[in-house]
Amino acid sequence: MAAALSDAGLRSEVSDNIAGEVWMKAIVNACINPIAALAGVPNGVLLERRPLLTIAERTCSEAVAAAEANGIAPTRPNAFAWVKEVMRTTSENRCSMLQDLEAGRRTEIDEINGELVLKGEEKGIRMDVNRSLWTMVRTAEGRGIPRQRAEST
Repeated sequence: MAAALSDAGLRSEVSDNIAGEVWMKAIVNACINPIAALAGVPNGVLLERRPLLTIAERTCSEAVAAAEANGIAPTRPNAFAWVKEVMRTTSENRCSMLQDLEAGRRTEIDEINGELVLKGEEKGIRMDVNRSLWTMVRTAEGRGIPRQRAEST
């Protein structure tokens, strides 16, 4: 399948750690999307503003701890270095979460940071930064945190 995709001009990779790949994608999205959306900036600006980069780093640390607590090995040895690389390579991008907030649409915050929070907290991992981002984006959407999930802390 990877060869067929590559032959068609689509970059593809083969992995024997699909769960780790999925978690790594979630980690990257959790570290970039809500912060860029709330700040109203393209992805690359996160690299330029130390306070935003610090939030991203703490988001990453929690998410990696949640992955490991769930028996998942992230596919990058230094997850935050990978997050910063994605910030660099997508520096001009206005992430979909920012576009959704601007358009008044529901974002994917529940499926990204929300799921990381639930998976981490059920294993006893403190997910304060991810929970804060989840709360702030849902508030920006006008939704707030669902009662059953808010009570899990």
